[in-house]
Amino acid sequence: MPVSITIPDASNFDMEVSLSGETYNFQLNYNSVVGRYSLGIGYQGVSLIRGLLMIEDTSPTFKYDLPLLSSGELLVVKFKEDENICGRDNFGNGKSYELVYVTNEEIEEAISNV
Repeated sequence: MPVSITIPDASNFDMEVSLSGETYNFQLNYNSVVGRYSLGIGYQGVSLIRGLLMIEDTSPTFKYDLPLLSSGELLVVKFKEDENICGRDNFGNGKSYELVYVTNEEIEEAISNV
């Protein structure tokens, strides 16, 4: 079952996130100029990647080879009808857009059922 990552109602924050048994540090920062959050991911005190824009219906990490995240995929998913881009007021749990983690097994199962 995909895991919805809890997003605090704040412009900038750090949080620990457990994905497939590993704990990561996520930093989300809202950029009012572009109207989007950007994500940074750290692991055991080391920054792995920064500046990943949260764009609706995409994976922020899809074009990067991150071995520590090789067991699944982060996705920005649209759950409610919304004409606006994924931004400050409509991103987070229970809002129009959510950040979810889906394991490779779940992706393969979904593809095989199409």
